[in-house]
Amino acid sequence: MYSLLLKSNFYKEFALPNIRDDRYLTLVGTFIPVVASVCRVFFSICINKQYFTIKDTIIYSISVNSTLCSFWYFVPQVSSGLYMVLILGLASVQSLYYALMPIACFYIFGPDYFSSNYGLLYSVLFIAGLMEPLAVTSLLEVLGWKWLFTSSSIFSLIALLFIVGALFNVTRL
Repeated sequence: MYSLLLKSNFYKEFALPNIRDDRYLTLVGTFIPVVASVCRVFFSICINKQYFTIKDTIIYSISVNSTLCSFWYFVPQVSSGLYMVLILGLASVQSLYYALMPIACFYIFGPDYFSSNYGLLYSVLFIAGLMEPLAVTSLLEVLGWKWLFTSSSIFSLIALLFIVGALFNVTRL
């Protein structure tokens, strides 16, 4: 979630010193929802047809997210095209969170009061979206861009380890 909010709010601000084409970065931002929507539908269909399990999809999305975040700081220094690939790659794997949240909510809380529970779970995005720019600005002053992205990668890796440990014996996902 941390990297999702970083991408949404700071992808352009971070890249502007290295990629001085504002229109290009705006184009990257325009493609983010398109790629996210296509990937969300694609993976939802794959889960429904049981090409992938939910467990596999969760592990895939978080591990790729962690890997991409670890290269985030260096990529705009290399190539603007590679930066677009990185940001759209992040958009594709992060879009899976929206496809997996209702399923996870159903499995964790059950069918009783599903709408209320899902609404509460989804409202975390609203709260995090309000708090994140304030927190990231403070972190940015202390850590700098490199460690901000590295911390995002580390948090994703820690989440992956916890999820793999929690899902190890779960068979119904």
